[in-house]
Amino acid sequence: MIGASKAIREVYSQVEIAAGNAATVLIEGESGTGKELVAKAIHQAGPRAKESFIAVDCGAIPESLIEAELFGAKKGSYTGAIADRPGLFEAANHGTIFLDEISNTTPALQAKLLRVIQEREVRRIGETKGRTIDVRLIVASNAVLEALAQEGRFRKDLLYRLNVLHIKVPPLRRRRDDIPMLAHTFLGRLNAANKTKKYFAPGIVNHLSTRNFPGNVRELQNAIERAFFSARGATINEAPLEEGSDRVSSPDEIQAWFKELSEGRKDFWSAVHNRYKRRDISREKVVALVDLGLRTTRGNYKTMASMFHLKEREYR
Repeated sequence: MIGASKAIREVYSQVEIAAGNAATVLIEGESGTGKELVAKAIHQAGPRAKESFIAVDCGAIPESLIEAELFGAKKGSYTGAIADRPGLFEAANHGTIFLDEISNTTPALQAKLLRVIQEREVRRIGETKGRTIDVRLIVASNAVLEALAQEGRFRKDLLYRLNVLHIKVPPLRRRRDDIPMLAHTFLGRLNAANKTKKYFAPGIVNHLSTRNFPGNVRELQNAIERAFFSARGATINEAPLEEGSDRVSSPDEIQAWFKELSEGRKDFWSAVHNRYKRRDISREKVVALVDLGLRTTRGNYKTMASMFHLKEREYR
């Protein structure tokens, strides 16, 4: 993990706490924020650091295969099971298994995961006897599991067992102070890997800090890689970095919208929502407006909703 902002220092502190015990960890954050890096940091700072760290993208494995992948299968238990096969939980024994995008799992798989957590054993498909395991479990989601559980889309009992320690990874727009450090780190790695000495033109790093990266750190890294390989000489200029990123809305523009809403001259739907659906304004501008509303109301969603003339069901 890279950065020194207040937001990322809080994550470092939570990683240190998590590394010092064996509790299950739930990591939440937008795509591209570095949730797997947080999971690896917990593993590497803990007593299991010399054991396996196995990452599983639950959204990338077909529903028909994921149970066998995680829990294993007995020979002949299904078509194609030509030999006994241990699952990834067994492969991670004494180490850490990281289940990314846990929100993509089916109710049936969630029930099996709950059993694994409660009984500390796995049962291969086709077997009747469980196998004891000693595995540190870390899960991640880019959706808010609490909200999914309230909607009946995620098991509440599983959520309670997963959410022992909770780490929220901030989006890049909440840690802009880290962009220069991230940019120079990514460039340094590219120079080392390619045996070059490319550098940013004057003002480029400051320019990056004024951009929005909806894909977060991953998008920033990709933008720098694209600019690095597109640069004809040693200097990386602004042009390649323009592609795919969006400048932050001016404070005056956001303040003007906020004034219209707070004074009751417009409601949220006419001032913002409909324009957003038409793509006249970006998601980042809407986020900036909501952030201003929350700062004004000291984080009180209900007060902000009232000020913006939103019903509760419309902002949940």
